[in-house]
Amino acid sequence: MLQLLGKCSGADRVYIFDKKEKNRKEYFCLQYEWKNEDDILEKEQLFSEITVEDIPHWTDELKKGLTIQVTDCEELSPMEQEYNLMKKRHTYSRVLAPIFSRDHLSGFIGMDHFYKGISELFIHQLAFVGAHLNTARENLRMFTLLGKNLESMEKERQILNVLCEDCTSVYKVNLLDDTAEVVKLEQGANAPKILKNREKIILCYSKELKYYYDHFVIKESAPDFLETFDCQNLIGELKTRDKISRRYQSRENANRHQYFEIRATRLPSSTDFPVLIAFRHVDEIIKEERNHQRELEDSLAEVKMNNEIRFITIIRYHIPYDIDLSVEGDSYHEILNVIREIFNKIEAKYPNQKKGIFLANDTYANMFLNLIFQKYGTFPSTYEIVGFDNSPIASEAILPITTIGQQINVIAKTAMDLLIQQMENQKKRVPKPLGKPIHKQITPILIRRNTTE
Repeated sequence: MLQLLGKCSGADRVYIFDKKEKNRKEYFCLQYEWKNEDDILEKEQLFSEITVEDIPHWTDELKKGLTIQVTDCEELSPMEQEYNLMKKRHTYSRVLAPIFSRDHLSGFIGMDHFYKGISELFIHQLAFVGAHLNTARENLRMFTLLGKNLESMEKERQILNVLCEDCTSVYKVNLLDDTAEVVKLEQGANAPKILKNREKIILCYSKELKYYYDHFVIKESAPDFLETFDCQNLIGELKTRDKISRRYQSRENANRHQYFEIRATRLPSSTDFPVLIAFRHVDEIIKEERNHQRELEDSLAEVKMNNEIRFITIIRYHIPYDIDLSVEGDSYHEILNVIREIFNKIEAKYPNQKKGIFLANDTYANMFLNLIFQKYGTFPSTYEIVGFDNSPIASEAILPITTIGQQINVIAKTAMDLLIQQMENQKKRVPKPLGKPIHKQITPILIRRNTTE
């Protein structure tokens, strides 16, 4: 378009400047330019930016919607800034026509060194050309912006699809006006039964939630369902946390699911209070949890039975034993007094008999060893002592104490390996939940020292 104007008018240069603002100062910035490379001189370079102070009179005229025509720059007063601008760039004739956007000056279209015999009608039509070009540019800008918005919406939709992959239904809810929009609705879920006869795209959140609760939720499984996910309650809860969730049981849907989790997650917004309400079935998780609970109960029963077997074995072989769980206190001296009482009882009950003493930790074992030395001045053959935990005091005692070591380094490494394994699983596109807890048994070791044979 600019080239066509240049050829028709014989101009050396045709250009468009946009009006901009920086640091509260207005200026004009060159956006498009056509030059007649055959006629234009190298020294006739156009400014890329022109401040309002450079062309104050022309700016006033342009704001009034007037077209400016200078056939000879010598017609201008040498005192005017416009004259100095044209002389600096060796420009002797110029036409400027305003470009408006929404009733405000948004720039101008101009020509330099045009034919002197060009018609007045052509000059005045230049403003219409500028307006047409501005409209085309604005439409292009809007289409570009629309394209970016559509691209952004598509990306958001893809992200939502990934995030909601395991959900049966998802809704975007505005808690401030109690409205909801369907984001995802899986066939076979209970929700389509509610919505199949609804023509509205925008739903009333609280009304739909109550209908769902009344017709599908097993009340005993979630008596606080409505109160928890009430608009005002969610606003209060989600001011300090990112999400809130509840599990419940519902009437079995077409996909044979009956255990669900409802999760409300707050979305970023500065104007309203949007949240994502998602429903997902957790039947497999509930099944696994129940299996874990059953396994735990079986394990506890097995431990109890094993302990009973050990005690029966001791009784069968007529091995006398005592279990004393009374060791407690808030200070070293209080605990020492309790252990002294236990020591005196053993001395009185089993005189001149072989005695094996197992204590809960190495500190208690050291106290017991000191009491023996205080009474006998040596470690008699009638005693054997075993501590627990392999703490430094066991090896630093007056007589190094035999103890049970837990292999802390092996426990730590095993725990880290399990943690890394779960972290790597979470990095997968579709993480697979841990089927059941992983139990690792680290065998303790007996560290023999001087208190046992």
